[in-house]
Amino acid sequence: MGKKIGLPMGRVAALALLCPIFFSGCAAAGDNLFTPLLSSANYTLLYIILIVIWTSSVIRRAMQKSIRRAVLLMGIILLGWITVRLLKYQMPLGILNRYFWYGYYLFLLALLLVLLWLAWVIDQPEDKAKPPKWSVILAAAVGGVLAVLVFTNDLHHWVFRLDLSKPNWHTDYNYGPGYYLVMVICVATALAALAMMLIKSKRNPRKSRVAFPLALCALLAAYGAGFLLHIPLVWTSDVTMVYGLFALLFLETSIRAGMIPVNSKYKQLFTHSPLAMQIIDHNGDTVLFSASAPLRRDDDALLFAVPIAGGQALWQEDISALNRLHREVEASVRKLTAANTLLAKEERVKRAIEEENARTHIMSQLEAEIAAHTARLSAMIENSESAARIVLLICYIKRRCNLFFRERETQLLSAGELMIYVDELAEFAGYTDVRIITANQLEAPVELRRATLFYDFFYHVVDWATNCACSSMLAHLGPEQALKLLLSEDARAFRLEESLQAAIASAGGGYAVNDLDGVVSIRLAFPEGGEANG
Repeated sequence: MGKKIGLPMGRVAALALLCPIFFSGCAAAGDNLFTPLLSSANYTLLYIILIVIWTSSVIRRAMQKSIRRAVLLMGIILLGWITVRLLKYQMPLGILNRYFWYGYYLFLLALLLVLLWLAWVIDQPEDKAKPPKWSVILAAAVGGVLAVLVFTNDLHHWVFRLDLSKPNWHTDYNYGPGYYLVMVICVATALAALAMMLIKSKRNPRKSRVAFPLALCALLAAYGAGFLLHIPLVWTSDVTMVYGLFALLFLETSIRAGMIPVNSKYKQLFTHSPLAMQIIDHNGDTVLFSASAPLRRDDDALLFAVPIAGGQALWQEDISALNRLHREVEASVRKLTAANTLLAKEERVKRAIEEENARTHIMSQLEAEIAAHTARLSAMIENSESAARIVLLICYIKRRCNLFFRERETQLLSAGELMIYVDELAEFAGYTDVRIITANQLEAPVELRRATLFYDFFYHVVDWATNCACSSMLAHLGPEQALKLLLSEDARAFRLEESLQAAIASAGGGYAVNDLDGVVSIRLAFPEGGEANG
């Protein structure tokens, strides 16, 4: 994403605590305590510079136009507010001074309404950045009524209860019900904006940082309560500047916490991304694209689309190998279907009465035999594992099905046909970089059940060898009906599945892993032999 912009979160939090105290202390102390550098005009200038720098920084960082507009409007409001405050303190007490004071609340209401608008546009596309008309009319009506209420205070004194006959009327006054109404609406607007921002950032990965803007809200609430209660430290502070600093710090910490999305590195990310990605708007126009774009449109490229705020994110993946494997699986399925059809015809001739039951029984047995393997095949395809291993498994499943049907046709299988199956599996294993040499000294036929177990055993050893980077293997089928495998790698860690061990044991066989002077062999044997070796 590029280098981070701005201060770390901890430093922003420290500024959140120190800046309001510093500026409010300067405002309270005035010219008599501080040097001319911290005179009223000087720290007001520092405050204005801070607003301009922060506003420019956020506008530079934000990609969303509506967010940039909202931040720019906030900066203008804060600058206008401090300008009105500066003019107020430059003129003598009187009607004009008092109405400049009343003008503070215009900026406060405007600032909160813009904050609410900012919360609204966070996840909105550019064509829907404008809030609903009814909300604009409602906000304008409520804001207008409150503004009229404040600016007509001299007629009814419902907001500020002033005794203009006193020379210190500007410091010795009380609040009326209109003031509390204004404050309640302001607090409700701020809480609505905060709630909206929290809800829209519920998937934010930086949830722990939300504590900083929430702490600022709590601190601002405590400050407002202290001002209403005329606590000396708070009462003598500069409310305009403190509220403005709190607004800046709240927005900056919200950005750092991920509640307000800004990022200036998206374009660089997409430009240098090796993936074929695009982001389009609702009209189909490309907003961001990677160097690999445009996206391909063919059967070997899978296009993904995810809806996002303002449009869609598009990317693609090459699935040519997967399509090839699917075609091979479909061919195997077609062969299996043909075999099942032939078997069904044979069963209809032999046992017409039990046709349906026999077919159902045989299909259930076949599914039970290959269920685990087909499930594993699906998982390997979904996880995009090695194509060679997937082809190896398909070959095994195909021949395993053949052996399944042969077991129901006859009791014996010639050793030559068994070695054809073994050689075929060894040839496919070569694509996984495992070179297998086979040798056969068995001439007598093998019971089909034992032939199936030899084939299962051979596949499991080959599959294990492809996982442990074994480069070569020697497979020898001896006259004593024993299959011995010599591996180039240390095979002492090989373990046969318990289900296959049980099947071997039930057929009277056994397997062992032996260390022959540093060469490890894996052997499966049926000691009693077959019919010809009996």
